Amino acid sequence: MLPGNYPETLCRHAYNYLLEICYENGIIGVILVFGGIVWFLIYAVKAAKQTDNKNIGLLIKCMIVIFISWLIHTGLTFPFYSKYSQYSLAFILGPLLVVLTKQNCADSSASTSPDISKTPN
Repeated sequence: MLPGNYPETLCRHAYNYLLEICYENGIIGVILVFGGIVWFLIYAVKAAKQTDNKNIGLLIKCMIVIFISWLIHTGLTFPFYSKYSQYSLAFILGPLLVVLTKQNCADSSASTSPDISKTPN
């Protein structure tokens, strides 16, 4: 390109989630979005540590790694609210939420079920 023939804008979004969310939603949006991500990661890590089933624990750990990889990759390539970021986020969080919900239900039902071995015959 010759000097003076540059387009008006070279980039249509910030290559930083924090700046982009802060610009579009303000400080409250940053707190809500990143607070939700941090809470979700803490919840998933606790569930992976507390599960008795090794296969479910391994699945949860793999999904956490995929989620962190998604954060890093899309943070460098796409805007946070683009369809390319949100579709892949849905495909990652959907199965992970199902596994965490079923694991939580299984843990709560196991802890509230009566001990059959102690009941008299």
